[in-house]
Amino acid sequence: DVERTMERQVVSDSDGQDLDVLGLHREGNVVALGILNVRGGNVLGKDVLIFKDAEFPDDELLLQVLDARYGSAAEEDIPKLVLLPLELPEDERTAREDLLAEKRGTKVELLTPQRGDKRALVEIATRNAQAALEDRGALDARRKDALNRLQQRLRLSRRPAVMECFDISLFQGAQPVASQVTFVDGAPDKQRYR
Repeated sequence: DVERTMERQVVSDSDGQDLDVLGLHREGNVVALGILNVRGGNVLGKDVLIFKDAEFPDDELLLQVLDARYGSAAEEDIPKLVLLPLELPEDERTAREDLLAEKRGTKVELLTPQRGDKRALVEIATRNAQAALEDRGALDARRKDALNRLQQRLRLSRRPAVMECFDISLFQGAQPVASQVTFVDGAPDKQRYR
């Protein structure tokens, strides 16, 4: 596909640098942050963080993510360059650069590119964030539809919000063993598994 080829071209033109690229997409109070980890000119990792009810400004969210992501990172996990989707206040940016440089042992730059290949990388990370929100919206719609059908089939007065499923079997034919899975609003709630 042409878009993937162009993305590979933009990444390979990054001069073999080690950098992280952040992209941000907001829909109301839901924010997605796309992260590309580029090492030696190759994308080694892609990640998207989604924040619900993010009522604070984008720059504050970005500062929190930078602190969380690099605050406990090992020296080798901190790249020389981090590309950002928006300008941070100069004092905050400088403070983060100094902290990261101290942890890494060499200079670290937080840059908000305005044009060129580096800006194209930020746009790729932003598109990844946007696509993740769109996928999440489609998944939420499918879950809601499935819960509506379940409500109709079971003739429930309300759509089920919490479902707990149990499996009980005999271990070696004699000892009962049980497990439980829980779904909240159609999504697995793994903290409530037993």
